[in-house]
Amino acid sequence: MAIAAGLAIFIVMNAMMVGFTEEIIDLTVESSPSVVVLPKPDEEYIHLYHGLERYVLGIEGVSEASPVLLQQAVATYKHNSRGVSVKGIDPPRAVGVLPYEEKMREGTIYAISSEHSVILGDALAQHLEVDVGRDITLLVPSGARAQLKVVGIVDTGTPEDEVLVLMSLGGAQRLFHTGDVITSLELRTYDIHAAQGVAERIRHDTGYAAKSWIEMSADIFRTIEMEGTFMALFSVFIMVIVALGIANSLLMMVFEKTRDVGMLKAMGATGGHIRNIFLLESVLLALFGMAIGTPIGVLLSHAVSLYHITVPSDIYMVSTLPVALRLRDVVLIDLFVLAITVVAGVYPATRAGRLDPVEALRYE
Repeated sequence: MAIAAGLAIFIVMNAMMVGFTEEIIDLTVESSPSVVVLPKPDEEYIHLYHGLERYVLGIEGVSEASPVLLQQAVATYKHNSRGVSVKGIDPPRAVGVLPYEEKMREGTIYAISSEHSVILGDALAQHLEVDVGRDITLLVPSGARAQLKVVGIVDTGTPEDEVLVLMSLGGAQRLFHTGDVITSLELRTYDIHAAQGVAERIRHDTGYAAKSWIEMSADIFRTIEMEGTFMALFSVFIMVIVALGIANSLLMMVFEKTRDVGMLKAMGATGGHIRNIFLLESVLLALFGMAIGTPIGVLLSHAVSLYHITVPSDIYMVSTLPVALRLRDVVLIDLFVLAITVVAGVYPATRAGRLDPVEALRYE
């Protein structure tokens, strides 16, 4: 039963880790541009960006390019205020890169075509306690103030919602007095796996800084990798403890069957025969544990996915515990458990095979 319990835990933990990784990757791909083109190292803005747009749209695999002006400001409504990131976008272009329209909780992304209108992130709107149709005040670094109407609420499902203010690109350029410049050019590629190659080509051909979604999310993936390593080590630790228990049980069996081993050797059985008998015993223990533990682990994994266990979304970026059970993983885990159980049985089996028949027959 120890093998079955350890195996079931191993399967469930692996399914949760795989599900979490896949969910984070999907969320990252959905909520991030495939590639972001940034200003050159010695520049604050991208000037003459229209030519850059034409160039990147000519790269094979790039489906859309969205110019962005990102600036900092303070948003206030009545007695509430918060530092915000004002993101100036061109809605028809932006929706081809990020799913803003699908993420709108109220209103439409195209409503910010009006210069004096904004869309707020869901968490920011809650903090300011403001509803659609109300006016907020933006205080920009130059000291200027602007009264802007809230025409929509967007829920991107990312921490950005706490500070996000969307407005038209032209409106942002005039509000912050930047002129016709942008701070980044966001791209979407048809194939997410082509993003890295596109970023490298842009860096090489133009001298602009360009990062793929993989590079922008490096910290997230490192965290996932660390968590995955910890869970794998924890699962292996459990199985090692189980293996030690199996080895101890087989050793006890060797002591209990010492006279029987002596009789078998007296009847002509070799040390190899005796060793194989005990190794077969460890294999049977592993198979028995797999027969019980595998279905239990699979059923528990399905139960976790069906009951939608909630987790803090501000910490894990997902609201429910994701589970992804893959046949390949279950087979590999079963083979690992079988291998570690057989290895655990090697020493007791070898000890049994080396017993002296005369001493064994005298054993009480």
